[in-house]
Amino acid sequence: MELIEKKCPNCGAGLEFKDNDKNCKCGHCGSSFEIKRDLDQKEIIDQYILKPRGFMAAFTIIPIIVILIFVIVFIYMIFSQIKGNGLIDDRFAKDSSELSNEVITSIEIESNIIIPKKAEGENNSNHSYVMTGKPIKEKMYIAYKKDSNQVITIYKVNYHDLANQGNIHTIYVPIICKNIKANSDFSLAAGQLSAPEYYLNDEKTIYVYGYSSIEEAYNNTVKPLKNKYKITEE
Repeated sequence: MELIEKKCPNCGAGLEFKDNDKNCKCGHCGSSFEIKRDLDQKEIIDQYILKPRGFMAAFTIIPIIVILIFVIVFIYMIFSQIKGNGLIDDRFAKDSSELSNEVITSIEIESNIIIPKKAEGENNSNHSYVMTGKPIKEKMYIAYKKDSNQVITIYKVNYHDLANQGNIHTIYVPIICKNIKANSDFSLAAGQLSAPEYYLNDEKTIYVYGYSSIEEAYNNTVKPLKNKYKITEE
């Protein structure tokens, strides 16, 4: 420790004491003194401003924490708005309960547009196959995983031959829509018809797209997704 030297205010003899002593005694005249120290400006700054302790330290840290939380929340909200999905719709739908009525309606409208109203192919002048009524929704499956989903809707469609009203073909047509957000109320990406050619005549010249049974449609469009997706059925 540092040894401090001062003069005795009583007799003028030298006084010696250490820097942490609180009292000292003059060796010449025997007078005793209480040692008083004044903090200089630098010591005041170090103790009370730069290094707050105890109760005062809490009041210094709390505002900083509050400000940091506010900044993090603000940045997150701005990021969500930039993505255009909001805070709820930023995830993909897991099941039909998370599909809004607007999205379900959009899927049905999209499906009616995509499914052909009449058969295509050669010799249409001899046989004209047209749709009877509207497509009927039989099943809806939602294949979900963390970063995507697929909504597969299987429709029952009847086609009849205008030249022979008794000649009716019933086929099942899967329509697939991808990456639909949960609780979304805005338009979705266009659906895709997913089926091979289904021939309506023995010469295999007139066809639409679909499967002969709903099981066949399921096995070719939904079942292959089971290894990578969680499947729910409506």
